[in-house]
Amino acid sequence: MRRFLVVVLMLVFSLTGLMSQETKIINGYKVARGERPVIDLSKVPADAYEPGKLTIKIKHDLEEQMDQRYFRPTAKGYAETGVSSLDAVSKSVGVQLYDRKFDMLYGMTKELEVSKYEDRHRAWGFHLIYEVTFSKDQDVVAAVKQYAALEDVEYAEPVYRKKLVAPEKNGMPIDVNDIIEKVATGSKWTPNDPQLQPEQWHYENTGQTINGRVGVPGVDCRAYEAWDIETGNPDFIVAIVDQGIQYDHPDIAANMWSGLGYDFGNNDATIEPDYHGTHVAGTVAAVTNNGIGVAGLAGGDGTAGSGAKLMSCQVFGSTTGGFDTAMIWAADNDASISQNSWGYTSPGVFDQPVLDAIDYFNANGGGAGLQGGITIFASGNDNELETERYPGYYSGAMAVAGHDNQGKRYYNSNTGDYVEICAPAVDVHSTWTSSGYDAITGTSMACPHVSGAAAMIVSNTEGVLTAPELRFILSESV
Repeated sequence: MRRFLVVVLMLVFSLTGLMSQETKIINGYKVARGERPVIDLSKVPADAYEPGKLTIKIKHDLEEQMDQRYFRPTAKGYAETGVSSLDAVSKSVGVQLYDRKFDMLYGMTKELEVSKYEDRHRAWGFHLIYEVTFSKDQDVVAAVKQYAALEDVEYAEPVYRKKLVAPEKNGMPIDVNDIIEKVATGSKWTPNDPQLQPEQWHYENTGQTINGRVGVPGVDCRAYEAWDIETGNPDFIVAIVDQGIQYDHPDIAANMWSGLGYDFGNNDATIEPDYHGTHVAGTVAAVTNNGIGVAGLAGGDGTAGSGAKLMSCQVFGSTTGGFDTAMIWAADNDASISQNSWGYTSPGVFDQPVLDAIDYFNANGGGAGLQGGITIFASGNDNELETERYPGYYSGAMAVAGHDNQGKRYYNSNTGDYVEICAPAVDVHSTWTSSGYDAITGTSMACPHVSGAAAMIVSNTEGVLTAPELRFILSESV
């Protein structure tokens, strides 16, 4: 009998994510969605959403009439769809573009296309969702209300702003230009990565002093015990929905997914490596036991390419966007785990297409070795208790809070009953841009510990677990 891997991540909260879903079979495809609470727009600050944009989902009755990607202005000066009710609002608001949101999936030129999943996407209703663009001088909430009042519209909502769960260094918000490269030194530890000890206390805390803070032995993620059982499996893919990964980093390159990834903000196959995505990726699966730099949790045993694969799904960079598209694409390209260290700029808000994409990933991710996918989010660094910080608050996501090397809550970590697990977040040492290494702090750094642990568990139980069972193991076995 195969051994089930249990990775200990210190502090456990109540399991809230495995809530009942509305499940339907549409055209032979299983469609399962979680809750969609009503957002009171009168309580949402204007800086929580983008000016001049909103999202609508039309009803199925209109799918043949509006079965095209773009509707642009006619001689009348506004975009016309041919649907009188929509066009009346278009005229009132001065709409300049209707863009069918997920059609970009079929224009990608990477080696793995997802057009073969178009029927499945239609079953999920993705072809009914349009992003609407109009003058930034218009009142977004008023425009949303006009569309929401139409019989032909299932829902209308603003496009809510997102942010990286920004890390800090030495108690200060990090300056992305402050890149500190550390030179590897000799090590007596096994694996043989020279910066594993004492820097990576989060894998084995022996009481070493990190940044002036004396650690408490055993307050770590038990990586050494886990590595006795499993080190990773190249058949499993972790989608890093974040900044771009430095895919040619000498401590990452061997564990990159063969397709590398995509820049969804720019709708461009060219990845822009940056510090946040690179640091997160290193905790999940930097190459372990290769004699250089740091170790990743699911980074393999030192044999070339033996770790879990890292898929760069860039949604932050020179242009920000594509959060929902990235998760759908990752599921269609066989990712098992969706790693997300980002959230909304304001509490209590969410985009329905993002929640749909989480549900889609959970239902269709996993490839051959895991039945379904698992979506993991950082809880955020706002020092809030019991605040509805989506997407981590959503039942379809697993929320991760952070602790330090003494087992205390990282002082800025959001937490509450919705948080299912807590992981190391303070002075986490990992890969960095310019082929370097650095230690930074935040729940962004806690989240990939759980994603790495998840990758180790599925590596050790290939073809055995469903995604809900994996989530249960992570939440309840520590």
